[in-house]
Amino acid sequence: LACRLFDVPISLVTLISRDKQWFKSAQGLGVPETPRDVAFCAHAINHDELLLVEDARVHPDFHDHPAVTDDPHVRFYAGQPIQYQGQLVGTLCLVDYVPGTLTEEQKDTLRSLAAWVENELRVEALSAEQTQLLEELDEARRNALIDPLTKAWNRQGMDVLMQRELAVAQRSGSDVCVMLVDVDYYKQVNDRYGHVAGDEVLREVAQRLRGAVRPQDVVARYGGDEFLVFAAQCPAEMGQFLARRLVERVSVDR
Repeated sequence: LACRLFDVPISLVTLISRDKQWFKSAQGLGVPETPRDVAFCAHAINHDELLLVEDARVHPDFHDHPAVTDDPHVRFYAGQPIQYQGQLVGTLCLVDYVPGTLTEEQKDTLRSLAAWVENELRVEALSAEQTQLLEELDEARRNALIDPLTKAWNRQGMDVLMQRELAVAQRSGSDVCVMLVDVDYYKQVNDRYGHVAGDEVLREVAQRLRGAVRPQDVVARYGGDEFLVFAAQCPAEMGQFLARRLVERVSVDR
């Protein structure tokens, strides 16, 4: 998403240890780690603010850096520090082989994406509310809240979970996003290929939705060809990014 938004070939989520830089998520780079002493991001986490290097060849800290003078000839770098439990632990960064800059709006977007990364570092496999609900219910009641075709929550399950999640959000003062996903041309699939094919489409859509959202987000089959996605701790700008990712993941050919 960062590569597309900023039109750069490389975007990384890095974690910085005492002697290494670990790439915990990487686009455009194939190595899992580098020594800390050659890491741009090791400089970025020395401050709370965004580190912007428009042209590394003339930057006082990076003009003689081996990644600038030799392969891969880095020119542009932007690194927004990310925090975990109050400590600066790494960055969300952008890298390009040509000089560049960021507008104020782009800087805000990068900060928002970094805040999303910070949230990812905090989440569990399921939100506490989903886990608690599953533990409270017996098998028959759980089955009544799960859609048998897609294995997503059904409408009744979403209604129960949404009440719980909204109560948590209200207590904490956090934002939430709710997105309705409608499958285009679903009736045409059923008419042309039959209901077995239509069922397979719904299963695939549900799987792609679950793969696109964060682990703590709630995905439910809300109607025949409608899905509802509930994202807690998700400000409006994050919701826009998430909505784009949902559309991309569902519509892409595989």
